[in-house]
Amino acid sequence: MADWLTPYCMPHEHCLSIGQAPSQGLVYAIDENIVVKVPFQYPITNRPDSEAELYRDDGLRSFELLRKEANIYKILAFRPHPNIIRCLYTRPAACLFLERAMNPLRLAQAQATKQTRYCWIRQLLSAVVRLEELGYTHGDLAVQNIGIDNNDCLKLFDFGNATNKADKTFNHSLKKDHTGLATCLYFLLSGVDPVANAKDWSEVRCIRRELSEGRYKIVPEAEVLREVIFDGWTGGAARRTFYETRKVVEGIIGAGDNATLHSPAPKDYHAMEALCVEWLDRATLESRWLTEQQYRAKWQSLGYNIEEGIWGDG
Repeated sequence: MADWLTPYCMPHEHCLSIGQAPSQGLVYAIDENIVVKVPFQYPITNRPDSEAELYRDDGLRSFELLRKEANIYKILAFRPHPNIIRCLYTRPAACLFLERAMNPLRLAQAQATKQTRYCWIRQLLSAVVRLEELGYTHGDLAVQNIGIDNNDCLKLFDFGNATNKADKTFNHSLKKDHTGLATCLYFLLSGVDPVANAKDWSEVRCIRRELSEGRYKIVPEAEVLREVIFDGWTGGAARRTFYETRKVVEGIIGAGDNATLHSPAPKDYHAMEALCVEWLDRATLESRWLTEQQYRAKWQSLGYNIEEGIWGDG
């Protein structure tokens, strides 16, 4: 099949998701302060190839997860948090305009001082606790879903897998996020992601087994939070709330100056929203793009049974 499509004709050089297969959606840079996240789909031919069902499910999953993410941002609009990426504009529904964290944590960590790393740890915990207060867990806490903005402030993003406490999958997502938080804390302290350099899935499974059994050998830089990290990896932290974990961590590294938990330079979000509208006015629609209803109908016309939730739970 051909390359994926997006709702607008987007320059490939502006895509920040290049180098990885699309999963929830694709992110494109508008400028140094704004990105747009869009769903994707693959062109549907009259004679789909052997991977047709995979392409079909990827497209449907992209629609659904972007819709879930938009819902989280609507909730956060009433209680914004300085360490959670802010949604700037949600019209039309086919895309999300978000503030940009220019520096991926994976790159920024190596240049950070110990004081800055401790600050980022407190900021990450503050963001996770805010989600907990709203009745959600992130669903995919991971190093790649954290960035650092131009104010040196940590930002958490990518909420397509966010799970509400009323959902049947909440406990599974919560346990997964406690494990993910432990890995993020470990990376913030040490610059090491245990599975980042695994050669294949067999090695990934082996490392994850070491983590869950408490056998992974941590580096000296992470010893300060050794018990918290191992508690997350082995499942013990799931018995606590994220707020309780935050208090434990602050008891070890200190609560810090409250001023360090916020961006020192306020952003003009109204001006940023105006730039989003201007971008939409200039953008060219992709003529081959199908709405979700059209996409489902097209697959059904080829004899495929399309049901709600076919893309899975993420």
